[in-house]
Amino acid sequence: MVLVLLVLIALIGCNDENNPKFTRLRVYPDCGVLPLSVDCLAIVSGGNESGDPTGGNNNMDITWDFGDGTSSNTSISYHTYADSAGTFTVTATAVDPDGKTTKLSHMVRVMPDTLEIHALSDFDELQATVCDSIRFDVLASSCGIDPLVDDNYRNLVFEWRMNDGTDSVFRSRRPVYSFAEPGDYEVTLSVSYPALATTRPDTVNLTVEWDPTLTVPTLVALPTFTMGATTILEWSDESANGTLEYVAECAEDSLFTDNVISSGETPLLTWVFAGLDDSQTYYYRVRSVGCPNNLEWSTIESSTQDLNAPNSAAGPLDPTQDSLAFDVPFSATDSASGVASVELFFQVDGGGYSSFGVFTASPVSFTAAGDGAYDFYTQATDNVGHIESAPSSPDASTVVVEVP
Repeated sequence: MVLVLLVLIALIGCNDENNPKFTRLRVYPDCGVLPLSVDCLAIVSGGNESGDPTGGNNNMDITWDFGDGTSSNTSISYHTYADSAGTFTVTATAVDPDGKTTKLSHMVRVMPDTLEIHALSDFDELQATVCDSIRFDVLASSCGIDPLVDDNYRNLVFEWRMNDGTDSVFRSRRPVYSFAEPGDYEVTLSVSYPALATTRPDTVNLTVEWDPTLTVPTLVALPTFTMGATTILEWSDESANGTLEYVAECAEDSLFTDNVISSGETPLLTWVFAGLDDSQTYYYRVRSVGCPNNLEWSTIESSTQDLNAPNSAAGPLDPTQDSLAFDVPFSATDSASGVASVELFFQVDGGGYSSFGVFTASPVSFTAAGDGAYDFYTQATDNVGHIESAPSSPDASTVVVEVP
């Protein structure tokens, strides 16, 4: 405890030398923990001292009011604050034989604990949402710590824990935090006062809800397969609800943990994801950026990329045919969306190719126009529209020699 010595030297005028005055008043200690024992000393001079030339308390009636309903009437007095904590005004009164009076007071703080703290937030009386930035604060009180003097808090050490699964810890007096998910949270605070080797805890309990103004964008449905190495993602406009930007994501798994590609924040209602791999299924989602912690995503859409055309071939055929009607088999494959159809082309005696028709099953029942050398090839089309290029040479050939 700090010894508090209050010395009061009265500034007197020409007629004040006849009035008593305090030359020394001591109340020690003036701050401590309940029960707190203090000793009080008062020295008075001036007034009618009954001829004592050295001053002092001769013939002075000195009384003490300790501010808690108790009093004393000696110049040196002892008192214990035992019943309740608080701030008390200790008043010493001196009266000389002529009835002249002087008073002097001093404040005593009686604390229930060495260090008192009260953790709070600016949402103690309000409903917090995931869009709110919550400001936390603490009021601390101790001998040497005035709760209303900000500079005193430099003597304290703080540790705030948000306890929301993120391991977020703050070591300032007034942290600001936004909770990403709705729920009930118990924010814990530990305050240490190194000068007294004292640490005290407190908590702030909060219920955080979704902001009712938040809306979730709706993705435009994607096809099962997408042609090429890009996908154009589109979604609904949520600007009427305060949304200014969006974030879209693409990933190789529905949990969005593998090879995630993000658009970053964009004011657009569409985003192009490029450089995608053939035959890979990609998953897509989008959310609005209406507040720092709006993490509610849209429903997921998916699509498989198809970069390549299918492959097909006509044949095999026997070297000769003894009938105008014969079957032309074919095979066709596609690595992604699958084969939609196959078109059969033929020529007779090198006279140029013509289409015989489009087919979905093999073999094709072919009818020749007459005898001759017949060449065949096929072109396949997949389910996203890729068309196979025509070959440089026929896939299969045969000679029709009709038997009479």
